[in-house]
Amino acid sequence: MADPLPTSEVGSDPPPSHEQTNSTNCMDQQMSLFSSGMEAILLKLSNSLNQNPVNPPTPFKLVAFDPDDANSDVKDWCTLSEMIIKKKNLEDVDLIIALTHALKGRAATCLTKIRPDNMSWHAIKEILISKFSKPMMMQDYFDQVIKFHLGNKENPAEAGTRLWQLIEKIPNANLPENVTTGFAISILSQCDDKIRRELNSVIINDKHQLFRTLRSFTLKRYNDDSITSEMEQKKFRPSMPFKGSCHFCGKTGHRGSECRYKNRSIVKNTSMSAKPDSSKTKSYCYVCLDTSHIASACPKRYTKKEDDASSSKQVNLCSKPSRGTLETSGMKLSFIFDSGSECSLIKQSKSNLLTGERFHEQVILKGIGGNNVISSLQLKCEVYVQTLLLEIFFHVLPDECLSEEVLLGRDILKNGISVEINNEKLTFFKTKISNVCSKYNFDSQYIDTDLIGHDKEILINILNKYADHFINKLPTTQVSTGVLKIDLIDPSKIVHRRPYRLSPAELNIVNVKIKELLDAKIIRESSSPFASPILLVKKKDGSDRMCVDYRELNKNTRPDSYPLPLISDQINKLYRANFFSTIDMASGFHQIKVDEDSIEKTAFVTPTGQFEYLRMPFGLRNAPQVFQRAINKSLKELNDDKILVYMDDVLSASETIEKGLARLDKLLETLSKTGFSFNLKKCSFMKTKIEYLGFIISSGQIRPNPRKIEALKSLPAVSPSTTSYAPSLSPLPTDEESREAENPTFAVAQVVQETFLPASTKAGKPRVRMRWSPENKG
Repeated sequence: MADPLPTSEVGSDPPPSHEQTNSTNCMDQQMSLFSSGMEAILLKLSNSLNQNPVNPPTPFKLVAFDPDDANSDVKDWCTLSEMIIKKKNLEDVDLIIALTHALKGRAATCLTKIRPDNMSWHAIKEILISKFSKPMMMQDYFDQVIKFHLGNKENPAEAGTRLWQLIEKIPNANLPENVTTGFAISILSQCDDKIRRELNSVIINDKHQLFRTLRSFTLKRYNDDSITSEMEQKKFRPSMPFKGSCHFCGKTGHRGSECRYKNRSIVKNTSMSAKPDSSKTKSYCYVCLDTSHIASACPKRYTKKEDDASSSKQVNLCSKPSRGTLETSGMKLSFIFDSGSECSLIKQSKSNLLTGERFHEQVILKGIGGNNVISSLQLKCEVYVQTLLLEIFFHVLPDECLSEEVLLGRDILKNGISVEINNEKLTFFKTKISNVCSKYNFDSQYIDTDLIGHDKEILINILNKYADHFINKLPTTQVSTGVLKIDLIDPSKIVHRRPYRLSPAELNIVNVKIKELLDAKIIRESSSPFASPILLVKKKDGSDRMCVDYRELNKNTRPDSYPLPLISDQINKLYRANFFSTIDMASGFHQIKVDEDSIEKTAFVTPTGQFEYLRMPFGLRNAPQVFQRAINKSLKELNDDKILVYMDDVLSASETIEKGLARLDKLLETLSKTGFSFNLKKCSFMKTKIEYLGFIISSGQIRPNPRKIEALKSLPAVSPSTTSYAPSLSPLPTDEESREAENPTFAVAQVVQETFLPASTKAGKPRVRMRWSPENKG
């Protein structure tokens, strides 16, 4: 029987109430909702992890362009970039981002010069082409092909592709494929011997066969980057003498590690002196004759060089120099401009390729690598820097002393050149000078005279009266006493010549001289049927003179019979003269007017144009006679036999200073009235010794100019064969010599030496000529 239910409430749970039941149900619902929410969140998280990540879009990049790269071409780059920009539809910010990554070096600055509202590809393209496009002539295209060379890390196939592109760039060539192939084989064969052997060992007729052969082999080339880095690590440090003492032998001038006695047998005596083994040949320094060192380590050797150096120049290289390119002798050289350097420098390897005047002087250059370097060679040549023609004096240094091929110092500023540097960009331009007067303000430093004191003041006052006629440029006045007329023998014969070929450097010089003549109104542009060519001739100072080749015109010109003075008669008139004044005409021929009917006959041609002379040019057949007649007519009223005229050389001689100054005043007055202009730099006044017509004249004595007989003195010894082309050197034989001539042992050399050598010796020591006068008896 089952136990009855307890009747008492003690010890048993009470039955749940209605409120407790409701709260329990609510909590179960909340837990169910929370579980379902967490399941949804975990499901989304799982799906996101399983999906691939989405990367942000990257900006599109164009091909890089660097204008300083020798192989870059701005037009080709613009054509390629334009195709990509149109294909990808790059605009606004996307275009600017792509160009920012593509443009390198100086090209990157072009983006900053465009207004924000005009940031279009068309505007950017115009700026790039206008700034970096190089005008190419036909010869430039051929130069690129002919001067082709392999790149540093370029294989034969890549080099062939680049060469083929250069050949195809030649405008209007339209070469057949077999001709282009043969042209490429010829150029590539000159670049490398292995390429030449491979290409000449097979028959190649087209482009496909050429590149198949080029891809079949490779070239073993040195890594130029490793060589460059090694050269950068090994900087040039000039050796300096050791001035301490050797701890081994006790003598100065070398270290113990360099001592010549260290590894030799040493004999010690009571005085503990070390002596070298006498059994071997002793070596000694040929500079100081010391046996403790050799000449390369001699301290006196470097000291002597520094003492003997004629001058020193300070060279302080900037940390961030500005760079550029100059052109000379048909080649381009890179340079850096350093305003802290007193002089301009050039590498020795590049100086050997240039033309110009060379000097050999010892000059110490300070500030190169913190040491002193001696330059023993200097070069003066003309270069073009940004279309400016400059004459620069270079000091030549070893290649390892300079990082660039040329260093331009502040000495170029002395030529009237100014330099503007803006963000490492160089701009060279000529300094503009306003209100410049060509009239001389006479001072002692400009006048070549032997006078001093009060006499010199009188001379300066005389010259100041005619200061308007002393000029330092081409003459602008015309002479009123002479006109050039060209009378042709055969008027139907017209001279028509083609211009001579000139190099780019020579053409620039000609253009400068043509502009000077046009500005002075000495020439004008022409359309004459006559045409004579021009050429450049070197002067004594190394500069160029433009001359017209009038030989064909002179053959058809009727000669002028007006006589020129005899030099001997001119010299004889200088008897008893002690003071001499010489007047040099400023481009004297250009002061004579050309007759209107003869102007067209003076026409000449250059590679860039045709011009004709309004004033008398140099080189015409009758030009000396016309000038002599004009100046004689001007001085006819003076009637003074102490004023000598030989074309444009005018000489005034006098016995005393007073007469000389008075005669000089009349001479300048007369020439000035007729329109002559003078070159003060070549004039001399009241000198006691002058050079005139090849003679040295002083106080009635006349000596030949030593420079005229240098060629005779430098002649080699005369051989017997000389008499075959110079029979006048052999004397007329006597009867006895005629009989000896039949003897085969007759020595011709002896006769030649006995006749020619005394004559040359006398010419080397010329006698003084003096005119006889009754006052000089005995």
